[in-house]
Amino acid sequence: MCPDKRQIINNLLLISGSGRNCGKTTLACEIIKKMTKSDTVYALKISPHFHQLSEKQELLLKQEAFSIFRETDKDSTKDSSRMLQAGAKESLYLQCEDQAVPEAFKQVIKFFPEDVPVVCESGSLAKSIRPGLHLFLRNGNKNRKHHDSADRVVHFNGEAFDLNIQQLSFKNGKWFL
Repeated sequence: MCPDKRQIINNLLLISGSGRNCGKTTLACEIIKKMTKSDTVYALKISPHFHQLSEKQELLLKQEAFSIFRETDKDSTKDSSRMLQAGAKESLYLQCEDQAVPEAFKQVIKFFPEDVPVVCESGSLAKSIRPGLHLFLRNGNKNRKHHDSADRVVHFNGEAFDLNIQQLSFKNGKWFL
C-alpha cells in the first residue's frame, strides 16, 4: 500500500458528492449555521465551471487556469452567496480547471487565517489534499462510488441528511465528528 502523500489541512472540512444537486451546498450551509454559534467560519466553493460573474464578486487573484473571488453578494442564489447568508465571515469562490486545483488551492488558502474552521465544497480537491474531515454526499439511488478518502458518506433524500451535524465540532484547529 502506498503512503498517502497529500498535504493534510486539519482546519478544512471538505464536502464533495455524487454530482449536481445532491445537497452539497445545503449541507455546507447547515454546518456553517451550526458552527457560527461558537466559531468564526470561512467558506470556499471550488468549481471547474467558468461563469460570468458580477461586480459583487471581488477578484483577488487571476491566473491562466484559475481565478479567486471574494463573494460580497448576500442576496444571490449562487453557492458562495448562500454560504455568506448562512453566516460565513468570508466566502471565496475559486473557478479552476481540474488540473490546476493543487496550485490554485495553495493560493486560495493564503486568504484564510490559520487554524480557523473552513467549510469547502469541491468535487476535486480531495485528490490533492487531505482535509481534516471529508464528507461525501450521496443523493437517492445514484450509484457513483464515493471518494476513497471520505471519512463519512452522507445520504440526502432531498429533505434531510443522515448526519447529525450537532456531532460536528472544531477544537484546536481540527474538525471532529
